Amino acid sequence: NVLRKPDSMAMEILLEQMNLDITEVSYVGDSRYDYLFAKNCGCDCYLFTYGYEKKDMLFNYKPKAFLYKSSDLLEYF
Repeated sequence: NVLRKPDSMAMEILLEQMNLDITEVSYVGDSRYDYLFAKNCGCDCYLFTYGYEKKDMLFNYKPKAFLYKSSDLLEYF
């Protein structure tokens, strides 16, 4: 039984199945739960400023970067 975000169990299972290290992973999301999930997993987090969470709420967190449009991802990956 896999726990829900922000518990890191799902990421641990994925890393094991894909034979990856957490340093090879970045997490992209649009909510505080995504930020907390990435933090619990120990990976970089990028947050879109539109989507599930209101932008003002997201600015309380410190992701690697805020993304304002999809093409902003190209700057980092």
